[in-house]
Amino acid sequence: MGKMNTITKDYMSEPKYFADSFNYYLFDGKQVIRSDNLQVLDPTEMALIPQDNTVENVEKIRDVLKQCVLMADDKATYLMLGIENQTDIHYAFPVKNMIYDALNYGKQVSDKAKEHRKRKNLRDSGEFLSGFSKEDKLKPLITLTIYFGPDDWDAPRSLKEMFETTDETILQFVEDYRVHLIVPKEIEDFSKFATDFGKAMRFIAASQDEDALEELQKAEEFQSVDIQTVQLLNACTNSKISVIEGEEEVNMCKGLDDLMARHRREGKAEERVNLIRTALHGGSTPEAIAKVMCIPLEEVKSISNQ
Repeated sequence: MGKMNTITKDYMSEPKYFADSFNYYLFDGKQVIRSDNLQVLDPTEMALIPQDNTVENVEKIRDVLKQCVLMADDKATYLMLGIENQTDIHYAFPVKNMIYDALNYGKQVSDKAKEHRKRKNLRDSGEFLSGFSKEDKLKPLITLTIYFGPDDWDAPRSLKEMFETTDETILQFVEDYRVHLIVPKEIEDFSKFATDFGKAMRFIAASQDEDALEELQKAEEFQSVDIQTVQLLNACTNSKISVIEGEEEVNMCKGLDDLMARHRREGKAEERVNLIRTALHGGSTPEAIAKVMCIPLEEVKSISNQ
């Protein structure tokens, strides 16, 4: 997995950000899941699948699960998947998530079976065959995906969206599976976040919109952003916000100024390329364009060859 995956995973591995994201999504910002109650679990264990008293190590799944964050409290197990940019949107995501959930439940059943074998307390053939007693219960798993990109999410959000048929006579017998997803661009109220994770989502949502960035400059909360969040934003938005070693927080006003200046430069460069292409399409020679626009001939020829 790439550097970006590692950065986003490390960030979401912080219990305060992890709890904040789930509290926003599940409880509308109410502080129900407490970071100090969370227990970190090893998600790679989910890739060990019991099959006829043997264990199969599914390497592809294990590689992906290494980039997940898995925690639990006394109510549920929570799995965090991070997707950092547009190229990593997964168009079979409902199936992918469903497999992870099934792996977790399979692991819970397997753990129960091991416990019963150790205690030798299963009572009948049905319990012995499954390794699961009548009294055993599973802990529910909630999988939440964070999209760390500024664009729209255009992939399916449910299993039914992936089916060829739309015939409800058939689909009524097919179980659906929904993706739980946080997309920065879709967030309407960033005040429902309790940590700087909310600032990260707001910055990412605004990162390609100059007017939105100007609003962030006026926002008092961006005068103080923790170092971890700034490092995340530098990676996810290709910003170059300075971080002073030894300091715990950063005033992002200067970083916002730099980002807006870069947007303006990129906009002017794109506008110049479009003007050159229009002139070439209209029949002007590269030499004439270079002379009129006072730019190097090599630049015009380069665009002409694209």
